[in-house]
Amino acid sequence: DECERFLGPRGFGGIQISPPNENVVLWT
Repeated sequence: DECERFLGPRGFGGIQISPPNENVVLWT
């Protein structure tokens, strides 16, 4: 999914569980 593809290469494996919106807020 988008979350996994965006964060996977960056090493954020555990955060993939969270919704894309939360990932953007937490990691952008």
